[in-house]
Amino acid sequence: MSTPTGFIRPVNEHAARALRAIQERRFEDARQNLGAAPRQSLMDRLWQGTLAGLLATEQGAFASAEPLLLEAAGLGSILLHTDNAADTAAWRVLALVLEPLGRIYRRRELPDDARTIHAAAYRLRCAHGSPEEMWESACSLGLDSDLARRFDEAQQWYRSALGHADACVEQPDAKRGVAWRHLAESLLECGNPGPAVDAARNSRQCWRRHDLAASTVPLADLTLARALLRRGERLCGGADANARHWLDEAMQLLSAAHDALLAFGPAHAADARTCAELHEFGERLRAQQVTP
Repeated sequence: MSTPTGFIRPVNEHAARALRAIQERRFEDARQNLGAAPRQSLMDRLWQGTLAGLLATEQGAFASAEPLLLEAAGLGSILLHTDNAADTAAWRVLALVLEPLGRIYRRRELPDDARTIHAAAYRLRCAHGSPEEMWESACSLGLDSDLARRFDEAQQWYRSALGHADACVEQPDAKRGVAWRHLAESLLECGNPGPAVDAARNSRQCWRRHDLAASTVPLADLTLARALLRRGERLCGGADANARHWLDEAMQLLSAAHDALLAFGPAHAADARTCAELHEFGERLRAQQVTP
């Protein structure tokens, strides 16, 4: 059996439209298409529960989403015990159900529960899914580990995600960009700004290859600038010329990212403010630096 590509999607057109609308945050369209989707077979009802749970999750209605997703997971488990389970898409849909369920537990700051759920999704996807799906679950496990402050484990998961991204057919550079960004943020959180700068540079290169006109490019500049500031901060207060180099590069990136993010409108106003705040912080750091 050949390895599937991309993410699992419903066969029914209304259900497929509902999933697409959820991903694009067109929630009224999602509800209308979900209402028109069939409910005749167990697989139809599995998709109904999955999509209803995903819709509630994306809308932030986590108390409603959890029972919907748990019910869908139970129905998926029933389907997996039928004689033809190995020939169905139920394996991949069950893994899809588990992803948002794990995210709900992570939002509740229950990293061990989130990790248990996402580890199950990852095992299913390694056995039956696509590189894109394996990438998603590896990233989820990294975020769970970061929340639990198991940074070495988190960073291993992000490197696994990078390996899966290399095998992806759908938007591999975007997936590399996400994994490198998570790795950079994890390295910063555990106090390793040098490797974090390298990871953030890699993320920035991936996003620039993926779509130079997208908002992800200035956001990648912001991530790199944050890592450079942290690295420069470590060296501040002395005459180390490298500190000035890191700080100068960070300031240039922050200025460019600020202007670019403002151009994307209200959706990125908070990110633009972060750029301005970090720029002020960088100016204070530069003022502490001794000229060699």
